[in-house]
Amino acid sequence: MKSLITEPLGLYGWKRSEAVLLAALLSEEPLLLVGAHGCAKSFVLERLAEALGMEFRSYNASLINYDDLVGVPLPDATRTKLEYLSSPESIWDAEVVFMDEISRTRPELQNKLFPIIYEKRVQGRPLSRLVYRWAAMNPPPTDDELDEGGALYLGSEPLDAALADRFPYIMSVPDWDDLTSAEQKKVLADQFAGRHEFPVAIRELVAEARKRYEELVPELTPRLTPYIVTLVPKLHAAKYDVSTRRATMLLRCAIAVHAAREVLAMHSGHAGRVTLPDGDGRGMRLACPPPELYDSVRLALLNTLPDRGAGTSAALSWRTLHGSCVFDCCASGIRPRSCRSEIQLHRRHGYRLRTQARPRTAAQKASTCRRHYHGWIHG
Repeated sequence: MKSLITEPLGLYGWKRSEAVLLAALLSEEPLLLVGAHGCAKSFVLERLAEALGMEFRSYNASLINYDDLVGVPLPDATRTKLEYLSSPESIWDAEVVFMDEISRTRPELQNKLFPIIYEKRVQGRPLSRLVYRWAAMNPPPTDDELDEGGALYLGSEPLDAALADRFPYIMSVPDWDDLTSAEQKKVLADQFAGRHEFPVAIRELVAEARKRYEELVPELTPRLTPYIVTLVPKLHAAKYDVSTRRATMLLRCAIAVHAAREVLAMHSGHAGRVTLPDGDGRGMRLACPPPELYDSVRLALLNTLPDRGAGTSAALSWRTLHGSCVFDCCASGIRPRSCRSEIQLHRRHGYRLRTQARPRTAAQKASTCRRHYHGWIHG
């Protein structure tokens, strides 16, 4: 699928996460990028704000004081309430706020960021123009890295659990070692290519994705609810602290990511109708299937849990966890459409077809599975 957001900016290796970025834009919910230094976290957020034509404020959270954000509080003429003596750099007129190095923020300032990030308020007063709240940080060292002395970012502290829980989207940003050889070569060459523009206006993508999200909410909520109910206890068992707030976020994020994937696929030519050659060379029109909900939910799961910001990581296979939740809750509405994928999903969890059924083709096997779950037995 063609990249519409990141590769046009010269960022390679990000394409798999474009749907997460677009989901955060369409939902207007807080986004946290976690990655090494020098991997363009600040750059991509600044360009997105510019493309949206919104008033942008960027703060280095490791250096600012609270007064730098809101101004100096002074009593008004009646001495009954406070007014803030602010500068042009203060937060009051901002439409997009970006908190860089948020993991290096002093604890007392972290507490004051809660209402800004989640409620769009300062001291109970609404920030009427504020739409997007974004942040970035280096990955905090894990306990194993500290014990082994290999921690790279000693100044990057784990976010307070309550603050991390205010970010529905927590996305890991690829580093140099995460790129393929071809992507690394493109990054090196692209620095001389000059400024890039988006092939499709970001405002247009966001508007279409938001409309699709509103259409999908009533359709997907009953289909995804059993999955979330099954998932949360499994996360608790794996030592992930999932709050009620986070559980509701998971549902919203899964729907938003699926809406974003559908819109990106449509604009990149991988959904809807495509031309394939027929016998006489004139070509025929065939419909390509839209993105699978199964994959959208897994992508959302990988980018909504707060372990990256909190400096914790459980030894957990996300593919296995996701597949087991789909299987255990019998969520046929999000099962993979591919016959082969569905057979693999069952076999991964220790199931095999009853010998008396004896379907001979993959299509027959998947059909048996969909119609009669008792056609599969454990063992």
